[in-house]
Amino acid sequence: MVEQGVVLGADGETVRVRIDRSDACQGCPGCLLAESGDHRVAEAANPLGASPGDRVRLETRGTPPARAAAFIFLAPLAAVLCGYKVGSALCIALGAPAAAEHVGVGAAVLLFAAVVGILYLVGRRRGGIERSVVVEIVHGNESPAPAP
Repeated sequence: MVEQGVVLGADGETVRVRIDRSDACQGCPGCLLAESGDHRVAEAANPLGASPGDRVRLETRGTPPARAAAFIFLAPLAAVLCGYKVGSALCIALGAPAAAEHVGVGAAVLLFAAVVGILYLVGRRRGGIERSVVVEIVHGNESPAPAP
C-alpha cells in the first residue's frame, strides 16, 4: 500500500508520519491509530533522511494476513503432532511401550515450546508483520500538523 503524509518527527532511522485515514487501510497493523480524529500516525523506516515537515510517500509491505495467521497457528500444531508421534515411536523402538504415551506428550510439549519460542524471536527481529518505509520525499519542509 502506498500513501502520503507529513513527517511529524524523526528519531534516528525512523520517522513518525501523519497520514489522513482512508478506507483502503482500515485495520493496518503498520500504523498506530489515533483514538479520535481523522488521521493516524505511522512509524516508518527512513532510508532517505526525511526531516520534520517533509511530505513523504510511504510504502507498506508485509505478509498477507491469511498466510501469516496460517503459519502462526499451523506450525505449533504440526510441532505438537510430530512431537507426539516421534516421542511415542522412539519409546516403543527402545523397548518401553508402557511409557510411550507419557514420552510422546513430553516430546510434544517440548517441540511446541521450541516452535513458539522461535516464532516469538523471529517476530521480534522482523518488527511485526508489516513495515512502512519512506520511498520518496515529495515536498520539502511543509509545516507539520500538530501531533495527536
